[in-house]
Amino acid sequence: MPPLFLDISHVLRTHLSLIERYGGAEGVRDAGLLHSAVAMPQASFGGEFLHKNLFEMAAAGGNAHPTAPDLESTGNSMLIRRVTDAVERSPPIVQ
Repeated sequence: MPPLFLDISHVLRTHLSLIERYGGAEGVRDAGLLHSAVAMPQASFGGEFLHKNLFEMAAAGGNAHPTAPDLESTGNSMLIRRVTDAVERSPPIVQ
């Protein structure tokens, strides 16, 4: 089953939701960085993803802060969402 990736509209909706709930500055500081951070987990070459598994995909782009200054919660929320999705989609561990 192929991974499900977040898109820019989802990230921006989450950003606005966090601002409404906790306050902060609206806006995107760097649109190019936002596009890069959203695309990073999807990076591939020769038909193969560059990141080995869903957890690496989830962490990819996590250091980027393209939204307004001092609002790292959007990036953190997206990372948590990606990791949660990765855990839910992972096969069970057999001991």
